[in-house]
Amino acid sequence: MLSPEAVLAVEAACRRLIHDAAAYVDGNDYAAFSGLFTADGVLVRPDGSLLNGPQAILAAYKGRPAHRMSLHVISNTRFSDVSENGCRAISLVTLWASDSRFESGSLGRAVEQPLVLGEFDDSCVCNGGIWQFARRSARFLMHAPKPA
Repeated sequence: MLSPEAVLAVEAACRRLIHDAAAYVDGNDYAAFSGLFTADGVLVRPDGSLLNGPQAILAAYKGRPAHRMSLHVISNTRFSDVSENGCRAISLVTLWASDSRFESGSLGRAVEQPLVLGEFDDSCVCNGGIWQFARRSARFLMHAPKPA
């Protein structure tokens, strides 16, 4: 059984991993994002499709439109099955999107609809002192519909 301090250290490392993933995707650093997955890591997309391994993840994200901007706001991360070698983390995600072709004004760029609320269900593992995703399942929970 882990000490309370060790549990907090694992949770902090996994929280950092989750936040780094969001920052890399939002910063269009898809190589760094895909590098957060183990060699046999799996990313389950909201539509249920699977991306197996860092190379497949990198190829899929490189296919995103260059003008697409995203901002993932991560919150309410809950941890379970915490051990020195891994844990499960479920986080809520608010996904904002815009288009870099829009002009940026004093309030920034206009947000594209729909605004999406979702969840990441992550299996985090420690390999040689490096925390990575063994599996990430993303799903959408709610959205704000496009205005008519």
